[in-house]
Amino acid sequence: MREPRRRAVARGVAVLGAVLSCCVAAPAVAAAADTPTGCTEQRLPVQVAGRQYTVAGTLCVPEGEVRGIQVLAHGGTYTRQYWDWPINSDQLSYVEHALADGYATFAYDRLGVGETDRPFGLTTTVSHGADALHQVISWASSLYDDVTVVSHSLGSAIAVNEAGRYDDADRLVVTGLLHVPFSARTPVSFATDITYPACLDPVTKGYGCDYLTSRPGARGDLVYSDTADPAVIEYDEAHKSAMAAGQLASGITELAPGTAPASRIRIPVLLAMGGKDFFCGALLQPCTEASIRESESRYYANAASFDVYVEPTSGHNLALHPTAPQTEDAIDAWIRSQQK
Repeated sequence: MREPRRRAVARGVAVLGAVLSCCVAAPAVAAAADTPTGCTEQRLPVQVAGRQYTVAGTLCVPEGEVRGIQVLAHGGTYTRQYWDWPINSDQLSYVEHALADGYATFAYDRLGVGETDRPFGLTTTVSHGADALHQVISWASSLYDDVTVVSHSLGSAIAVNEAGRYDDADRLVVTGLLHVPFSARTPVSFATDITYPACLDPVTKGYGCDYLTSRPGARGDLVYSDTADPAVIEYDEAHKSAMAAGQLASGITELAPGTAPASRIRIPVLLAMGGKDFFCGALLQPCTEASIRESESRYYANAASFDVYVEPTSGHNLALHPTAPQTEDAIDAWIRSQQK
């Protein structure tokens, strides 16, 4: 097995525009940019709502032929670290798995969190996040001619909005997200019972009260099943992040019937869920591939294709459960099937 990436390469700083040359590659392998093998820190300028911000992310490139690039959009109260988890990293690093499968990755901190610039959270919406993601995808497309967006939870809501408006990636993987009937209390319960102002929590005290985080001790029951490693949950609680309050509110609205932007998506979509996801428990029982396909296919009616994968024992955080390798294998197999 290849030495884990974080120990094998040094991280450096690169500037946007230094890696823009591309060449034509063999079939099923994306055009390779002149990018070094390993990982580099990137700072990308984006324009959102008339203002300029800097998006921070990590570009990782595997050795040998590169099959394409995956842009990784994390969920609410997380940063890009979700995709490259430091606890049980050999098992739980999505980035490591994608590199081993021949894909470059760009895991970025979404607008407002981590090392990315922070606009006023109350007026920052899912659409703003989608505008930033669109510019990230444009940059990734200048490096490789095959781009897959892999998203999670609130990041999935942003990615769905982006795909419906811009149609600029080759395919979309949505994880941890189901559409919400008007009658469901899940969004209201999540917003009022699970989250509170990030300024009140010692872990996220660097954020203002216009950002939200999870209440202390809530993450274990909310986003994990009983199969998760307690050490992973403990680390998660101690290193949680925040999310713009406006993105949570607008994200809930966009999941309702009649407003869902998923209907405008025309690229292939894979929807991956944990069978113990809180969405499943509140909205859909049992949460199986058949039941999800039946309930969600109407939202993705115009997608080039719509496929579903369920990992039965996983909770909301698919990438942070012991079954993460199986989920990653399923995503990889789906991407490869779409590239043929």
